[in-house]
Amino acid sequence: MEKICEIERKTNASQTTREGRMLTRDILLFTVGFLLTRCHLVFGAHPIGLAFLAALPVGVWSALLGAAIGGISMGISGIIFAASATITVFLRAAVSADKTDGGRRELFSETLILRMSISTLGGFIAGVYEVVLSGLSETSLAFGVCMIVAPPIFTFIFSGLFDLGISYETVISGDRDILSLRGRERRERYEIIFFVISALALLFFIGLSLRDVAVFGISLTYIFSGILTLLCAKRFGAIYGLAVGFVSALPMSGVLAVAFALAGLCSGGLFGIGTGYALIIGGVALAAFSGYTEGLSGLVATLPEYLISTVISLPLLRLVDGKSEEETQKEAEFESAEDMVGTMALVYQKEYSGATDSLADTINTLAETIEKHSPSLEGDAEVYRLFAAMIDSARKRDMEEYSINNSLTGTLTDAIGQVGFEGGVIRAFGRRNTHFFLAGVDSGRKITSFEVRKSIEDAAGVKLAAPECYRRGRLALMDCGIRRKLSVSVATATLAGDENEISGDSISCFETDDDYFCALLCDGMGSGEVAKETSEFAADYIKKATRHSGEGDSMMLMLNRLIKAGKEECSSTVDLFRLDLLRGGGEFIKSGAPPSFVKRDSSIFRIRSHTAPIGLMSAVDSERTRVEIKPDDYIFLMSDGVSDESEDAPWLLLLLGEDAPRSLDEYARKILTEARKNRETKDDMSVIVIRVNGI
Repeated sequence: MEKICEIERKTNASQTTREGRMLTRDILLFTVGFLLTRCHLVFGAHPIGLAFLAALPVGVWSALLGAAIGGISMGISGIIFAASATITVFLRAAVSADKTDGGRRELFSETLILRMSISTLGGFIAGVYEVVLSGLSETSLAFGVCMIVAPPIFTFIFSGLFDLGISYETVISGDRDILSLRGRERRERYEIIFFVISALALLFFIGLSLRDVAVFGISLTYIFSGILTLLCAKRFGAIYGLAVGFVSALPMSGVLAVAFALAGLCSGGLFGIGTGYALIIGGVALAAFSGYTEGLSGLVATLPEYLISTVISLPLLRLVDGKSEEETQKEAEFESAEDMVGTMALVYQKEYSGATDSLADTINTLAETIEKHSPSLEGDAEVYRLFAAMIDSARKRDMEEYSINNSLTGTLTDAIGQVGFEGGVIRAFGRRNTHFFLAGVDSGRKITSFEVRKSIEDAAGVKLAAPECYRRGRLALMDCGIRRKLSVSVATATLAGDENEISGDSISCFETDDDYFCALLCDGMGSGEVAKETSEFAADYIKKATRHSGEGDSMMLMLNRLIKAGKEECSSTVDLFRLDLLRGGGEFIKSGAPPSFVKRDSSIFRIRSHTAPIGLMSAVDSERTRVEIKPDDYIFLMSDGVSDESEDAPWLLLLLGEDAPRSLDEYARKILTEARKNRETKDDMSVIVIRVNGI
């Protein structure tokens, strides 16, 4: 495929605009951190700022600075809140500072559960400090309980603002319908509802922190509520204006909060006619309700603040109001880019159904096997339930891989914007085998393909495969997946226990359709034809089932059922090693198999399990062990003819500790030769030697 088309480089003016937006974001986070830390909940506790810091994925340092200053501004009693906020952020930095492939540290990327746990620890520190300082009393105990229980709850609530792929810039100046529920799938509706709940909770607590602040009798909470109500009513419509007006003014008065809600509702319905009409009618509704319910005092409490809010909001409303011809053209181009990405995404989703479809072929093969190998299973309902479970397992994996990854999509949208890809649209699909579609306008100065790829790789923590590129006029589209991190070299060797017999061991090494490498060694118990037939059947079955992501527990249950129902009573060990070639990491699945070994430099790691072979018992006895695998590692799988336990074979540990021969075939033969010398057994001997290579 042709190289990725180069995309227009950001102009100096655009760069300045983007930097200005980031500065604005940091100032807002500083301010919010300051206000939420000062927000008093109950019993003297201030847990909201702690929860906000725990939930933030970006701009954490700016928010921490605001929180620290907010805590210190409360005097001696607030120092503990500044300290606990600082400890929380540094704990987050410590647990999330893992290096990606590019060597860049990915701070504040923990899971939600870990963030909630860290916020609990930060609150616990503040609670203990209060109890030690003030002594154990009902008040100090209530303070401590609030500081421990509240932070994880509000961390979860605030997470809806940051973990659902809706970026700051999208809310401020993106799609007008970003919060609309019309035409959305159920999952998208839940995400939008969660985002709105989180945003309203944040506005409530900001209003609560401003409740006791007044300048010449003018309430800052009502000014804040008025500004946010008008902006949200203009940006998202009357219903959102009503909700924001009520929630943000609620800390001051439940009755007068309704007045601001009516202002949001009325102004939101009239902004389409004209900004002036919307502001006037909104003010009339607010004044009428305030005067009716609270009399002159209610009118005086809300109307001046509303008038000040309209003056402050007017420049911002004008920015939201109109679009230049250039902006309209850019929006049209952006929509075209979205259409291109959407079309390619639909094609990708339809094509990515291989696991389920291919597993159906596997089930047909198994059905034929039942007729020939296990006629007693015909009509057995349990067998078909296992079939259904295997299909369901594969379908779930398919769904995960071709569904859009909203969180990663939001991260990548910000990343490509930072390298100058203005108006670009990107979508990420899947969790493990991630796929990307990127479209944008090419109109002059260029952004190199290296810059675009590097920004995606750094943000996603992967290496991209060679992209496929398409053009339609000024629009360019890139379609790419991720590149494998690892490859393998493999060698096998087998010796029959008796020269006149055939080996009862079966070996199979293969790659799956979803980029796993599998090494499988099955040892039929006993010797001769029956043992060979059983091990071959087990190996062939597992190979077919795992080629299309069928590695679930149902696979082993089915194999156990088939072998137990066989014509001959025989069992087989299963020793399966699976290596994720895309992202690294290995897994051993053992049933009755002897130990396996991982050699890394001069270190030897033993992987063993005390399990029974397949087909020996009614229930499946298998064990899974996940291991870290690195380039230049060696993995050894052996049948019990080589060694039952490493304690029985000191010669084996000495051999594996030596420098590896250059040839893997020589390595495999050498192990069997030494086993024949050192073991007094006529059991079959087999070995698989795998070398892991980086890419």
